[in-house]
Amino acid sequence: MRILALEASTSNVKALLYSSETGLLRMRQHPYSGKTHVGCGRQDAEEVFCQLLLLGRQVLEGERAEAIALSVTWHSLLLCGREGNPVSPVYLWNDPEAEPVCRELRRDPGLCDRLYRRTGTIVNPCFPLYKLIWLKRQGKSLDTVLVRGMGSYLLWKLTGAWAVMDSMASGTGLFGVTEKFWDGELLAKAGIRESQLSEIVPYTRTFPLKPEMAKYLGLPPGTPVLPAAADGGLDQIGADAMGPGIMTMSVGTSGSLRMSTLETPRFAAVPSTWCYLSPVGGWLSGIGTSGCCNCVEWMKERIYGTRTYEEIEPTLREREGGPFFMPFLFGERGPEWGAGRQGAFLGLRAEHSGKDLYVSVLEGVLLNLFQCYQALCKANSVPENIKLSGGVLNSPFWRQMCADIMGHDLEVNANKNSSLVGAAKLGLQVMGEAGHPDEGMKNQEVIRYREEFHQYYMERYEKYLRYFELGV
Repeated sequence: MRILALEASTSNVKALLYSSETGLLRMRQHPYSGKTHVGCGRQDAEEVFCQLLLLGRQVLEGERAEAIALSVTWHSLLLCGREGNPVSPVYLWNDPEAEPVCRELRRDPGLCDRLYRRTGTIVNPCFPLYKLIWLKRQGKSLDTVLVRGMGSYLLWKLTGAWAVMDSMASGTGLFGVTEKFWDGELLAKAGIRESQLSEIVPYTRTFPLKPEMAKYLGLPPGTPVLPAAADGGLDQIGADAMGPGIMTMSVGTSGSLRMSTLETPRFAAVPSTWCYLSPVGGWLSGIGTSGCCNCVEWMKERIYGTRTYEEIEPTLREREGGPFFMPFLFGERGPEWGAGRQGAFLGLRAEHSGKDLYVSVLEGVLLNLFQCYQALCKANSVPENIKLSGGVLNSPFWRQMCADIMGHDLEVNANKNSSLVGAAKLGLQVMGEAGHPDEGMKNQEVIRYREEFHQYYMERYEKYLRYFELGV
């Protein structure tokens, strides 16, 4: 059996054809073009759909697929008219406009704690609840719109059905993570009604592909389409990390750390880690950062211009004691979720070079992730295994620094696109098939951390924390 997996991520559209007999058959991706670009925090829904559909057709190239699985980022918000056409951009997790709303709410720690334990989400502008409150305060009328996300829009375009997977709903701030339904009190706070939201469905529910979409893709009409799942949850499936004691560490455009908690939801003593439903049952405990590869790309453009990463890599050196970089160019999520922090270089001296600044960015991103790792371990336990994925893998220098800072050996999954593989595996499971037995089980390598380097970075980390605590 074959599954077509389509993903609209923060930075790229991706498509994969996966076989239960042989594993990954074909995969393509490319950055967004047109009005949708990285860093703006917003996307044009129709433009994303058209780019994703074209990529899906190119990956199929006339091959069959028995089902379509969809992957998108958590926390997107899209307003549509009654006919389904978008009347707003897609507001992504990294759109910061709702920060004034969150800053006001954070003045009441008790309220923040109640919202956290009720929804599993932090008071932060990345979540749709606070985006809706912000839009209402801007004078946006929400009375007649349909309140959707990128995932439900993709499903509607392909099938004509409005539905949202329960795990996706759990990342909105509007959903009771323990009770597992839309929370009426929070809907009222956002100024919307349940009838404006999509129907909540489990991952096992499928919807038939519309004839015109089937014709474009070259698939039979009625081909089953799964509701969209979140790339973070799918990453756990693709990396075979659903069991206890396994943490996934994704260092892509942004950063995420996740662990499965199958029996009960997990909350931190002070709101820092999030808790959402897993796509396949149970919960996920995790924490994320806003600045990773986006910070690196920003620094590269300013220091190295058009030079490639491959050209830069051999020039990098370890333990040179450069300045400290606070990786909050795109705001802060974990560990404090303030969103008001800004990026900064600290301890900068005249003798520091552009290369020193670049290495400091690599280090600062990972020190922030190490902060998040400590918070996740405190809410759960220290993981036995850590599986690394994302753009960090493209740099041997950076991924070794990652292992050294974490003080833990890191397993590199055989497939760098674990969320896409996870979507395909979820599709196979829904269709009654198993994934290819070797896919995701083999690791290309294990990155061994070096104790002496770990100690060096922990000394750097202590100074980083002092800068962090100063709020700069």
